[in-house]
Amino acid sequence: MSNIPETGRTQRVQIRLIVIQVLVFSLLLTLGGRLWYLQIRNGDEYTAEAAGNGVQQVVQPAVRGSILDARGVPLADNETRLVVSASRTELLKMKDDGVGVLTRLADVLDMKAQDVRDKVRLCDSKTPQPCWNGSPYQPIPVTDEATTQQALQIRERAEDFPGITAEPTAVRRYAAPGKARTAQVLGYLSPVTDEEIQQAQDGPSPYLRSDQVGRSGIERTYDKELRGKAGVTRYEVDNLGRVMGEAENDPAVSGSTLVTSLDARVQAVAEYELAQAMKKVRDETDKITGRKYEADSGAVVVMESKTGRVISMASQPDYDPNDWVGGISGKQYAKLTSKKSNYPLLNRGIQGQAPAGSIFKVVSASAAVRGGHAFNDRYNCSSSYSLGSQTFANFESQGHGPITLGDALKYSCNTVFYRLGHEEWVRDGGIKPKKDAKNWFYTTARDFGLGAETGIDLPNEVKGRIPDRKWKQDFWKANKDAWCKEGKKGGTYVQQIAYESCLEGNQLKAYDSINYAIGQGDVLVTPIQMATAYAAISNGGTLHAPPSARP
Repeated sequence: MSNIPETGRTQRVQIRLIVIQVLVFSLLLTLGGRLWYLQIRNGDEYTAEAAGNGVQQVVQPAVRGSILDARGVPLADNETRLVVSASRTELLKMKDDGVGVLTRLADVLDMKAQDVRDKVRLCDSKTPQPCWNGSPYQPIPVTDEATTQQALQIRERAEDFPGITAEPTAVRRYAAPGKARTAQVLGYLSPVTDEEIQQAQDGPSPYLRSDQVGRSGIERTYDKELRGKAGVTRYEVDNLGRVMGEAENDPAVSGSTLVTSLDARVQAVAEYELAQAMKKVRDETDKITGRKYEADSGAVVVMESKTGRVISMASQPDYDPNDWVGGISGKQYAKLTSKKSNYPLLNRGIQGQAPAGSIFKVVSASAAVRGGHAFNDRYNCSSSYSLGSQTFANFESQGHGPITLGDALKYSCNTVFYRLGHEEWVRDGGIKPKKDAKNWFYTTARDFGLGAETGIDLPNEVKGRIPDRKWKQDFWKANKDAWCKEGKKGGTYVQQIAYESCLEGNQLKAYDSINYAIGQGDVLVTPIQMATAYAAISNGGTLHAPPSARP
């Protein structure tokens, strides 16, 4: 028998029982508090979450609308291709971040492993193309040129390619009928970004992560109409993710077909003739410098004068919009954005600015008539025109004697317009303009739409420049400090010019007026502006806003 008293053993047991009871009570109290928090305090929130977990949705992207010429010829449409995509989310769950999967995928697709890895990396300020600038949660296209055999290998060996899909998908195709790319007018697509998704989520046309967005040209202007509306099918699932039935189905709505005012036949001729003309000029030699002309860019705009519709718009250098389909390579992107390639993405029909030259003389002739000069009067077409110590010659240093304004345009006689521009400048008050100065040469240019956007339905049109007295004043204010700092009386030629500009750069001088009259000096125009101006002359005076599309 034990020597421990019975009463002592009972006391220790009671203490232990009390401790256990306290612990059990504390656990029950904690559990009860947690249940109250989940069921009472946040019950509604978790009920809604649970309901949401019971429904899964599958998005069916809408087929993008076609872009046609005025006769119904496809300029941009869609074709079905086998697209191989990688889920970045799934790849990052792997120990090696999916490097092994992408390496095996590269072998199947006959691509370099590094090229495949570059395709699925995310774009940022330090990452050059190729990279993915869309949502990181969206499957990233690796190629849209997979063969049937390659797609079957990926599907049959699914365990070797987790996160990789090979599906037939409708992708954009730029048809180039008659070899007319129409690149800058049509534009191109690239994936929607997270920022764009957030900005549009509360708007009338929100983006999906799978969307491709128009980045330039018609694709950008009419992106909403062309994109259509994606379909969504919602499925009821149990807590194991098994589909129990279809809850709701909103079918996809294809994008609208867009009919443009372009004529693919004329577009093909314009692109070909522009390229040939530039090639021909490059074989010619500048008589002054003795060097070959560069002729590295140009544009053509063909317009229907009665309506202002654009029939053709060609720009050189150009590019193939199909290069953007499925993701552009680093080499292609560098070429499209490099100075060496002379920036092919620019649409020089609406973004190329240059002095107008002699085609501006119709504006000056109109201004002279508005200023009181008769069209059929005689004006001396001398071989040169003197202004102070300076002499300005005709382009071919040849005179034609007294001729009408019509003949001055026919012969492109500089000296007639020198004289008219100078006389108008004197009549307006010269350096010190009169309060009632008419400024016909400048107001007429603006009445022809110069110095302003034409309103064409293409993005990023530039305004050009009409250097009137106000522009002179504004330009001087913006540059005065730099001129005054750099200028030096009696210094180098550049320093003397800066010194003169510092003191008198706000004055519209006589030589400004005569250079302006022949479309030189500080005048800048775009091809679409001059086409619009000439269309107005042809149709009797109506200045149209030139549409390129008829949605």
